[in-house]
Amino acid sequence: MKQSLDLLLWHRLDWYVTASSRQTQIETAAKVYAFLQNYFIPFSLLFLMTIVTIIVHRRMNLDKTDQRKMELEDKTNDFLTDVIFLNYNHIEILAKIDQFNLEVVQNCPKIRSFVQKKILKIKQSIKDMNHDRIIFIYNTFGFDKETERMLKHGDWADKSEAFEHYTILDAKHKVLTIKPYLSSSNDFLRSNALIALISLSDQNFDILNDIDFEISKADEIKILNVIYEKEVPLPSNIEQWLMSANASTVSIAIKLAVRYQYGFSAEQLEHLLHHSNPMIRREIIKAIRDLKIDEVGNLLIELYKVETFLKNKLTILKTLRPDNKGIVLNFLKKNFFKETNTDLKFQLVSAIHMFDKKFFDQIVYENPQEQAIINQMLSHYEIAA
Repeated sequence: MKQSLDLLLWHRLDWYVTASSRQTQIETAAKVYAFLQNYFIPFSLLFLMTIVTIIVHRRMNLDKTDQRKMELEDKTNDFLTDVIFLNYNHIEILAKIDQFNLEVVQNCPKIRSFVQKKILKIKQSIKDMNHDRIIFIYNTFGFDKETERMLKHGDWADKSEAFEHYTILDAKHKVLTIKPYLSSSNDFLRSNALIALISLSDQNFDILNDIDFEISKADEIKILNVIYEKEVPLPSNIEQWLMSANASTVSIAIKLAVRYQYGFSAEQLEHLLHHSNPMIRREIIKAIRDLKIDEVGNLLIELYKVETFLKNKLTILKTLRPDNKGIVLNFLKKNFFKETNTDLKFQLVSAIHMFDKKFFDQIVYENPQEQAIINQMLSHYEIAA
């Protein structure tokens, strides 16, 4: 009987706990529903509507901005075409600039910058135009003062941009203003100053006479491109540059010499072949090959004997040309048996094969592997021929 009462009591207690748990779950669900209905959903909708509104507003503003930019570009193009290419006198140009400033520019720095860049772009793109007129227009807007302010008070990037403006405007009178920046401790600023000075130089490019710092390969290419684009005769300073103490200047001079088919003297060749800078030695060896200079076999052979840089020795072997006395061929054959460096050995095979194709038929090799490699190289030459 007691066990039955305990069991009944336990069932009653279990029912009570279960009922209480269900009531708690119902109350929790009601609270969650109320939160979703009263807070989460309305705020989510408000957030989404706000995002959509912002996107639409920004899109409309961008469209308006694009439209204003197009209108500004059209007005600026029409105005600049008018004042640059039509036959107005200075008084008429001044009046049109005043009207354009009043109606379009309205002292807006961004619009002024836009107009300035447009003028520079036109000057850079069109060579045959009235230079004095474009300078007059540029200065009347006051852009010359802004360029000077960039040069005096800007950082290295602003100063470099000022150099570019002077270069585009062909402002040769600014050479003395730019020249002090060649002594700048900032490599980028010094480099840009040098390129600007080369661009503004006359046909002799005298600025290269005074360079006492190393010029990067990238700047060498820029300098050469500037000189080539000017389509000037070979600069008269070439002899001075070839003998310069600055290896960068010598390198530029050698490349110019090749471009203009310059005739090196024996003294110049001997000096450059024994230059202390291995890069210069390689440059002049390449120049000898490109210009097909004869009667330098002895000089190249003597250099080969003392040259310590592998690339230079390889370049010498590629440059050697046959001579009437057979001195070069004898030198190559002698070194073929002595040489232990693989790269040089293969280049000797190539050079000898060019001069005497039957030489290797007469050789008895001690090393079968070496014979196999050389035969493979020779078969490649035969196929290429």
